[in-house]
Amino acid sequence: MSFLSTFFSIDDLIKHKGANCLNYPNVTEINDIVYSDSIPEVCKLDLLFDKSQLPESGKFPVVFNIHGGGWITGDKRFRRGVSLQFANAGNAVVNVNYALTPKYTYKDEVQNIFSALKWVREHADEYNLDLNKMVITGDSAGAHLSVVTLVTLKDTNWQQKFEVEPLDVDFKGAMLFCGPYDFDEFWMRFPVLDTMLKGIAGVKRKKDVKNSPYADYLNPIPAIDGTFPKSLVIMGMKDFVTNPHSRKLMKKFDEIGVPYEQFMAKHFFNCFHCFHLKIWMPAAKKAMAKAISFASEVLA
Repeated sequence: MSFLSTFFSIDDLIKHKGANCLNYPNVTEINDIVYSDSIPEVCKLDLLFDKSQLPESGKFPVVFNIHGGGWITGDKRFRRGVSLQFANAGNAVVNVNYALTPKYTYKDEVQNIFSALKWVREHADEYNLDLNKMVITGDSAGAHLSVVTLVTLKDTNWQQKFEVEPLDVDFKGAMLFCGPYDFDEFWMRFPVLDTMLKGIAGVKRKKDVKNSPYADYLNPIPAIDGTFPKSLVIMGMKDFVTNPHSRKLMKKFDEIGVPYEQFMAKHFFNCFHCFHLKIWMPAAKKAMAKAISFASEVLA
């Protein structure tokens, strides 16, 4: 385990009790559903919903959540608190695990997410999931993978690169928390942080990134087109690493006319990277309230 993955893991553990050990008695949790036999020990998801809030249509709107962790660590259990909040607001939440680098590849990560989406389609009737009302969300690496997923769903070149079959999934919105989208940014190549870059590129040396088979598929912003759904871009004022990425993303949205909203956390002690996970703090509460409101709006 690298220094960076160890740091991320310790940070998740420190926050875990306050962020995830929450009491939402009306929310049903079905945990560790195997969504693919390709890597069954990895390919698991949790499904959360409040049966008392089942809409008159008989189907729940769906929030599909991808956890962060720099592509090298992380686990869905550390996003239980976020998932509970979306479920408590009347959504069915699909909270997924996926293969992590460097043990597995970037391609494996994308394939896993597509397999999870295929599971959602195949089990929609069983769990009362509304395939016409879906939003995707993720934080940090999960935000990046959310954008990559949205691009790949529409772009045959990306489908061929990741060796995934076309999938009839139409997300109505995206909620992107503190995501990195441009690996040419200075901080992404900074020592220690470059562990993430080398992991996702599948190389051992930073100078070999340009020769990675994924070199042209690391940065999804250039591939975004007008089919991209309405988005909520969530940033922390002191998140110096990913703020430039979010600004580049919003600039692309402006250029091609993708509708979006922005939330900027400014609370002095709660405006750093993935600030929203500290759900007991003021800016985190506001960000989650905004995200829940946004999801309700685009899924109406």
